[in-house]
Amino acid sequence: RSGDIVTRVNGDISNMQDFMISFVNVLLVNAMMVLGVAIMMFRVDVPFTLISLGVIPVLYFVMRYFIANIKISQRKGRRKLGEIASVVQEFVSSIKLVQAFAREDHEKAKFDELSRSALRAGLRTTELQSRFAPSVDVITALSTTIIILYGARRVSLDEMTLGTLILFISYLRIL
Repeated sequence: RSGDIVTRVNGDISNMQDFMISFVNVLLVNAMMVLGVAIMMFRVDVPFTLISLGVIPVLYFVMRYFIANIKISQRKGRRKLGEIASVVQEFVSSIKLVQAFAREDHEKAKFDELSRSALRAGLRTTELQSRFAPSVDVITALSTTIIILYGARRVSLDEMTLGTLILFISYLRIL
């Protein structure tokens, strides 16, 4: 099953490269941005900042759920692709035997089933990835709505200025 091993190694190397690039270029920069914005928000209004940043744990758990399931699904898909590569390699290396025993239909059926299985795994990954961003967007929109409503109430009670509310909304858009 060398085809399986080669496919897995190539996929794992590619995933590690993507992870390292993402970590250095995105995660570190975004972490610094979040920290800076949070500090500025705390300097302006501590209670409103706590309410505004209350969505972060919810987003964390939603993101963790999707990322974990996407990883599992991708791993399953890579495994299926490795099985396909192994079957093709075995078939090609023993094609004369397959033809001699008239096993072409059997090998084709085996290949078709593995292909369908890999397709299902790929579709599951795509489904999870396509639900990931909208889920985060909905949570973000709901939290923004709550923050605007709460902030408008505080503005109407003269507990906060309109400028501070606009500042917080601008900061939240950065996050």
